[in-house]
Amino acid sequence: MKWLIVLMFLIYVGTMVFLIYMRLRPALKKRKEQENRGDE
Repeated sequence: MKWLIVLMFLIYVGTMVFLIYMRLRPALKKRKEQENRGDE
Protein backbone atom coordinates (compact mmCIF):
# COMPACT_ATOMS: atom_id res chain seq x y z
CA MET A 1 0.00 0.00 0.00
CA LYS A 2 2.96 2.30 0.67
CA TRP A 3 4.10 2.23 -2.98
CA LEU A 4 0.64 3.43 -4.05
CA ILE A 5 1.01 6.59 -1.93
CA VAL A 6 4.50 7.14 -3.36
CA LEU A 7 3.17 6.66 -6.91
CA MET A 8 0.35 9.15 -6.37
CA PHE A 9 2.83 11.65 -4.88
CA LEU A 10 5.18 11.28 -7.87
CA ILE A 11 2.30 11.79 -10.34
CA TYR A 12 1.14 14.87 -8.39
CA VAL A 13 4.64 16.39 -8.30
CA GLY A 14 5.21 15.57 -11.97
CA THR A 15 1.94 17.26 -12.95
CA MET A 16 2.77 20.39 -10.93
CA VAL A 17 6.27 20.60 -12.46
CA PHE A 18 4.80 20.13 -15.97
CA LEU A 19 2.21 22.90 -15.46
CA ILE A 20 4.83 25.30 -14.08
CA TYR A 21 7.18 24.45 -16.97
CA MET A 22 4.47 25.05 -19.59
CA ARG A 23 3.66 28.42 -17.96
CA LEU A 24 7.32 29.52 -17.77
CA ARG A 25 8.42 28.25 -21.22
CA PRO A 26 7.06 31.25 -23.23
CA ALA A 27 8.76 33.68 -20.81
CA LEU A 28 12.06 31.78 -21.10
CA LYS A 29 11.77 31.82 -24.91
CA LYS A 30 11.19 35.61 -24.95
CA ARG A 31 14.14 36.18 -22.61
CA LYS A 32 16.44 34.15 -24.89
CA GLU A 33 15.35 36.16 -27.96
CA GLN A 34 16.06 39.44 -26.16
CA GLU A 35 19.55 38.22 -25.15
CA ASN A 36 20.30 37.20 -28.74
CA ARG A 37 19.25 40.63 -30.05
CA GLY A 38 21.46 42.30 -27.44
CA ASP A 39 24.50 40.31 -28.60
CA GLU A 40 24.12 41.33 -32.27
